[in-house]
Amino acid sequence: MVLAAGCGIANADEVGEVEEIPTASQAEVAEMISEQYEKYYDERQEEIAIEFAGAYHDAKVIEYALIVYDNEMKRIEAERAAAAAAAAEAAAAQQVTTYSSGGSSAPVYSSGGGGNLASIRACESGGNYATNTGNGYYGAYQFDQQTWNSVGGTGNPANASPATQDAMANALIAQRGTSPWPNCG
Repeated sequence: MVLAAGCGIANADEVGEVEEIPTASQAEVAEMISEQYEKYYDERQEEIAIEFAGAYHDAKVIEYALIVYDNEMKRIEAERAAAAAAAAEAAAAQQVTTYSSGGSSAPVYSSGGGGNLASIRACESGGNYATNTGNGYYGAYQFDQQTWNSVGGTGNPANASPATQDAMANALIAQRGTSPWPNCG
């Protein structure tokens, strides 16, 4: 192979015979490279755009899923809080106030059917859990022995703790309403 004049590459097909291969100028080579680069760049930009769009879409899907998850967790927490509030409200409806006498205090319950135990107790005995006037009625709610025993009480109602008297009065209200206290219920 022999280089021929004119900066072309010579081809030696036969001895002594030289064929010149056309050459491109630097500007033409630069233009060809630029065209190839632009074609590659355009194709690559399209691929990058597609990849980016996919990643962006995936990110949005993930973001949306996290928002949905977060909202669901907030809904569940709200339901739990509402259930706890309802349970606390139901408990609060049962425990109206606290009576204190002689260093002891006991919850005062109200029945769901009406009849506040505090008002019944105040009316029947002035709120004194140890009331025993000798008339056959005992304690803060003036139970007779038969009625006291019917709701699960034992012994003399006046000797029972305030909590036990409140519980027995609440049990009686659950069974018969406030009819056992016709003047105070």
